[in-house]
Amino acid sequence: MDTNFRLKRQVSNRFLGISLFFLLISLPVSLLRLPATGFHAGIISHLLSVIFLGILFAVKERLTPDIVFQASMTIFMVLIPVGFIHLGPLSANLLLSVFIPIFLRIVYGRRAATFGLVYCLLAIGVFGTLFGTKLLNIGCDVAGLIHSPGFWLYYICNYFLGLTMFFAVYTPAEQRVMGKQAWFNAIFDAVNDAILIRDADTDAILDINKRFSVLFGYSREEVASLPLAFLDAADTPETRAANAEQIRKHLQTGYFCFDHWPVRCKDGTILIVEGELRRLRLEDADVVITAFRDVTIRKKAEDALRESENKYRQVFEMESDALFLIDKDSGRILEVNSAACSMYGFSREELLQKKNIDLSAEPSKTTHQTQKEGILIPIRYHKKADGSVFPVEITAGHFTLNDRRVHLAAIRDISFRLKLEEQLLQAKKMESIGRLAGGISHDFNNLLSPIMGFSELMLKCETVDPNHRDWLKSIRKAAERARDLTRQLLAFGRKQVLLLKPVSLEAVLKEIEQILRRTIREDIHIEIEIQPRVGVVKADIGQIEQILMNLALNAQDAMPKGGTLRISLSETMFRPIGSDESGDIPEKPHAMLTINDTGCGMSPDVIQHLFEPFFTTKEKGKGTGLGLSMVYGIVKQHGGHILADSASGVGTTFMIYLPVIANVAEHVGETLESATTSSGGTETIMVVEDDEMVRNMIRQILTHHGYKVITAGSGPDCLAMMERNEPTFDLLLTDVIMPGMNGKQLYEKLCERISPLKVMFISGYDPNVIAKHGVLDEHLHFLQKPFTPDQLCAKIRQALVGGV
Repeated sequence: MDTNFRLKRQVSNRFLGISLFFLLISLPVSLLRLPATGFHAGIISHLLSVIFLGILFAVKERLTPDIVFQASMTIFMVLIPVGFIHLGPLSANLLLSVFIPIFLRIVYGRRAATFGLVYCLLAIGVFGTLFGTKLLNIGCDVAGLIHSPGFWLYYICNYFLGLTMFFAVYTPAEQRVMGKQAWFNAIFDAVNDAILIRDADTDAILDINKRFSVLFGYSREEVASLPLAFLDAADTPETRAANAEQIRKHLQTGYFCFDHWPVRCKDGTILIVEGELRRLRLEDADVVITAFRDVTIRKKAEDALRESENKYRQVFEMESDALFLIDKDSGRILEVNSAACSMYGFSREELLQKKNIDLSAEPSKTTHQTQKEGILIPIRYHKKADGSVFPVEITAGHFTLNDRRVHLAAIRDISFRLKLEEQLLQAKKMESIGRLAGGISHDFNNLLSPIMGFSELMLKCETVDPNHRDWLKSIRKAAERARDLTRQLLAFGRKQVLLLKPVSLEAVLKEIEQILRRTIREDIHIEIEIQPRVGVVKADIGQIEQILMNLALNAQDAMPKGGTLRISLSETMFRPIGSDESGDIPEKPHAMLTINDTGCGMSPDVIQHLFEPFFTTKEKGKGTGLGLSMVYGIVKQHGGHILADSASGVGTTFMIYLPVIANVAEHVGETLESATTSSGGTETIMVVEDDEMVRNMIRQILTHHGYKVITAGSGPDCLAMMERNEPTFDLLLTDVIMPGMNGKQLYEKLCERISPLKVMFISGYDPNVIAKHGVLDEHLHFLQKPFTPDQLCAKIRQALVGGV
């Protein structure tokens, strides 16, 4: 809206009102003077005055300069021709000297009124006298009056008087107003916001600034004819109407702020704007000023930032490690993810109130490490909300965030990993010793075989001096202990040969119960608890009995003053140790053997090394440290798991988990066959053994039991013998590992000549070596060195009766 135009219009209206006021005052006087002056002269004078004023107002907008028009208004205010003619110069000036100062005082102030009064007094004194001498004789002669020099002198003086008064009073005020208007227009067009001014009552658009035209593409003339909602980018008229109603509702309070409002430009482009609307009273009119600010680019940046924040927030939250954003200077926790809350047992709000050292079980080490610029922090121990301490691995990175030095720490609970590492270390230790034991077992067993065999034969010989029998028994006992020691080494190294078959542990427990009651001291009470319907496991009965006996004897040693030994059997669901805890590997049914004592118990340090080979808490000379290692190896070789739980003064509990077999037709509850009586025969047996002492021992044992024996020192010797004599025999008894040709190859060669051929293998090597030669198949007969004569004869009888 043009404020300068409003000002000019108001000033013009004032001058017009005052001029008409003086014309009305002079009209009654002119009417009273009509008889003297003549009717026509008076009417003509008034009509000329009104017509002249109308012409001035009519042509003012296009032809008359503003300054001339305003000066003319002042002249007509001062010089009223009708009053001047009919009242006379002196009377007219007296009348004007009263009204002019009053008018100037009201409109322009004291200075203007004083100036007008001085002017009137001068006019009375100077020009009134001049007109009084000659002009009275002219009367109503208008033509004479116009040609009178005195009239024109008086008129010119009044004209310049009005012009001077305009410049002295109005022009400075107008210049001040126009200066303010120019200042306002400069600001109005210089601001960066697009501004629209409209009438609050009619919604007519009054003005816009340059920024509005640049931003939306509309000129002042175009917006003047557009509806109020021309910028609304809503798709439907209903939506646009609802938006307009919302604006009107908020404008009742005089103010409305909007953000992220879509608007449509002239070219159809959609912009996102924010701004505010204010309702103001401006120059006797209610207007609404609307300021628009283009935030399209900022909105896109905010959306991109929000999307990026959401993406990284999801990554932050989905990370399985506990993530902490920590102020590097103060140690204050700034942000955490849900994994951190789950790991430590605190809520997010609780963690944000803490410092990083509040979570550490080693505050001094944590403070030292977090000040370093390294990435990987050594293993540390933290504490949870319940006070429990657990090991963690920390990976940290340092950077600057919002002018603040921070570091992002990824913390991983490695309790489970350390357990697996301990188990792996334990397995490697046992594997190393087992490999050592397996390496020496062949030669050691070959040495023990003749010792055990010949001592047994001599004990059965009736010609042996009775005084020498005790010596022979001692020799046999020492050889048996050496054999058991070798088997223990192979057991915890998982190298011994197992005879796995479906076994009912209930039957095993019932049979070993009697042995335990005869073996364990009487001051120890034995309790056996067996739950019904426990599944069948695949196991070596002899090894299971050895496990139970070993653990029972250890429990006895832990209860020197007596106590209770409880052995229980039940079936439970168990997830194998070493599987990940996420549940990807389902729980499976396991038979659980629990051996519990009420002894002295063990400390955590002892439990940590419990299954290590050669680790013992017994006095020197009372323990080898191989018992629990052997138990651990046997359980692992059965595909099971063993756990220990103990504390000083409260006893110890061992839990053994063995996988249950599905779809077993019948439960087998027999113990390992042990031939306690000699079994003889008359069949012919081909013995192929590279060790001469072992070969001679086998020959003498079999001969002693009635068998016919043919011997060979190697596979090639046996084949050469077959080429020369082609002897017939009923059973091939061969060592597995021999120089030149192993036992399996010899058996295959002989099968080409003799079919079918019964065979039995013997060896002192560990099962891994034997398995490579294919002799551990279930349908083949095998006997591990060293063995007794009774075991050898019993196994040969099985091979002869059962076949291959």
